[in-house]
Amino acid sequence: MEISEFDYGIFPISKKWLEADNWICYTKEKLVYATGNKFFDYVEAGLPIILAFNKKLIEFFKEKGVVLEWAIEDYDFAELRRRKKELKEKVMAEREKLKMDNHIHELIEFYELF
Repeated sequence: MEISEFDYGIFPISKKWLEADNWICYTKEKLVYATGNKFFDYVEAGLPIILAFNKKLIEFFKEKGVVLEWAIEDYDFAELRRRKKELKEKVMAEREKLKMDNHIHELIEFYELF
């Protein structure tokens, strides 16, 4: 279900924070661990992602075509409207590929290592 016609999973962050050495609330390390699950929750909900932080996750999601690497200053609502259908289709396809049912054997193999 959509909340609005412009549904995206967003981690809003300004470029000044990406370039800052001293963060007020978070260190870059805390953001890496605090936000990872959030992005997979977005995919599970069928939401394309807008984010500018965490280069490894951006790389991962770019390969799948479900992320726009934008800081707040880069938001382009015309592009969001234009690409909504395309991005939604990509995220729904990736959602199916990432389902745990498709990877349970990997989890079992991992547990059997111990």
